[in-house]
Amino acid sequence: PNDCNSAAGHGTCNAAPHTCTCTDGWVMTDCSASNRPLAAPEDTVADSLDPMEWMYFEIDITQQQMYNDIDFFALVNKTSDATAFGYIDLYAAFNRFPNPTDWDYRANLNQQTNSFKVCSSSLLAGTWRIGVMNYGFGEQNFTLTTRLIATCPNQCSGHGSCNLLTGACACAPGWGGADCSYDIEAGRAGYTTVGTAVGLSFFFIILGAA
Repeated sequence: PNDCNSAAGHGTCNAAPHTCTCTDGWVMTDCSASNRPLAAPEDTVADSLDPMEWMYFEIDITQQQMYNDIDFFALVNKTSDATAFGYIDLYAAFNRFPNPTDWDYRANLNQQTNSFKVCSSSLLAGTWRIGVMNYGFGEQNFTLTTRLIATCPNQCSGHGSCNLLTGACACAPGWGGADCSYDIEAGRAGYTTVGTAVGLSFFFIILGAA
């Protein structure tokens, strides 16, 4: 079909049984759509699409990430001039390439920005493919942003940063615990310190309070 878009270097046609062998990075029966990997936990790509053209991206969700209650978020933003007619539709499917009649999630609200979120309860371990399509009459520029979001305990209590892949808190100095809610200095309130200066050196002895 379409000579496998061989003139553009997308693939070659097999004499029998008249099928295409696509070059790496190109997919579909006629090698017409590009397919690229997405980085985790967050990635942003910028590109353009001709009218009715598809472009695919994929990300692998591991079983370990599933244990961490990962959510998946995707957003596509049309960056072409607002007067350029058309919109970028956003689709996602598990272990397959989505299209207008076969998808698991989609956002095609004819808006400047389309997005969706796949909650951890619906997310499956394996390969998720994101499809974007230019539903318009002219070339459209766009950015696609994807993000894996892990839920950290108590959002790290405002005293640390959340690892989006593991769901673990990295606590700020002076704070501890799984959710960074433990004030380390306050935890020492039951103790006093006595210091003696000798020259330029300090020696401290920790004494238990009565």
